[in-house]
Amino acid sequence: MQDTKKTRQPIWRMAWRHVVHTVHDQLAGLLSRETLANRAATYGGGHRSRIYPPLTTLGLFIEQALGFDATCQAATGWALGARTAQGLSPNSMNTGPYCKARQRLPLALVDQLNQDVATAAETAVDPPGREGRTLLIDGTTVSMSDTPELQQAFPQNRQQKPGVGFPQARIVGMISLSSACVLHWRVSACKGPHTHESQQLWALLEHVRPGDTVVADRAYASYFLLAALTQRGASFVIRQHQRRRSNLAKARRLGAADHQVSWAKPQRPPWMGYSTYRQLPDTLTVREVSDQRLTVTTNETDPETRSARQIIRQYRQRWHIELDFRAIKCVMDMTVLRCQSPAMAIKEIAVHLLAYNLVRATMAHATGAQSSVREFSFSGARRAVTDFQAQRRHNPHASFHRALRQLYQRVIVDVLPSRPDRVEPRANKRRPKQQRYLNQPRYLARQALRAAA
Repeated sequence: MQDTKKTRQPIWRMAWRHVVHTVHDQLAGLLSRETLANRAATYGGGHRSRIYPPLTTLGLFIEQALGFDATCQAATGWALGARTAQGLSPNSMNTGPYCKARQRLPLALVDQLNQDVATAAETAVDPPGREGRTLLIDGTTVSMSDTPELQQAFPQNRQQKPGVGFPQARIVGMISLSSACVLHWRVSACKGPHTHESQQLWALLEHVRPGDTVVADRAYASYFLLAALTQRGASFVIRQHQRRRSNLAKARRLGAADHQVSWAKPQRPPWMGYSTYRQLPDTLTVREVSDQRLTVTTNETDPETRSARQIIRQYRQRWHIELDFRAIKCVMDMTVLRCQSPAMAIKEIAVHLLAYNLVRATMAHATGAQSSVREFSFSGARRAVTDFQAQRRHNPHASFHRALRQLYQRVIVDVLPSRPDRVEPRANKRRPKQQRYLNQPRYLARQALRAAA
């Protein structure tokens, strides 16, 4: 008779194997189990045996961000289904333990996995030998719950009355044009010192490599940012600010509506330190290219290397970041955050961006370098990933590679139609039901209704 004591694995080791397997499926085969285990050991810290260890909590959090039911009650139900399918003891449907586990989840772990997933997507879409990346920069805002903590950290708009407004946060993101993944991001309030979009980009400059090309709108067209990008060996294609007027009499003509000018360094702004100001050059040579509607500035001054038409075409690719933010906010329902504290709100943003990168990286692995991920539907890929997660949750012992191949086949089927220069009005045809707006705090409105009854 075989001695079962020697072959039986400890319960904690079996549970860890199930946890890693589950989160590995959540990340759709993009990262190895060894990478996940190392990340959890480095950033997750020590933890005792729990129903919701860090990786399990992160997997459920990702499903909340991707799924069509973002409630914590749904997450506990998903955990119950997964544990039952894996032969583990069932968890309680009480949401308290899961919410506490989300609070314990290290933000550094989410950020590091975000970088790992984005790197995996970049490797899948970029052919070997390609030099430089095209980085799209822009900002967007999200609304949050009206709590005192959030109001203090992210004050509401000045045009909103006290008691009826909502806190707002500004997100400045750096998105890769090739993989459509969010590489780096910053969160700040919408008002107050050092909250402008261009000032948030200063904190992201350390991630810009020599040879990269930064494409952004005119909110980032300041002398200091463009000079700092040039010092880092990066190129920029940024729309010229509407207040700047170049002296064409001193410009060097390169072609039709194409000339080279020299900008002088302005005075030091109050927010910039003296050492940073002294390190920037006194003059900056830029190239200004115009078409019938806009003027674009770049530090690529050689017309033989880049024609004016190529520069204008590259700037028009900036619109992709607007579509990417729409996918994150509207398709993934991140327009209004649900968490009640500043720390959890930032963590919710990080998990949403990780879930978004997960879908984009899945699209990148499905298409490879032969096609662009932007040729396929993000909404369709999101549905495929959520179905894949549900399938693996209820049937974890089925062939993982077969399920992964089916996922890739579903992603590449949903091809977007070619619609160059598409123009659509920002308007809805169907009329919503007319509801009055709340113009006073809710408790005062309740008192008025009771008084009128």
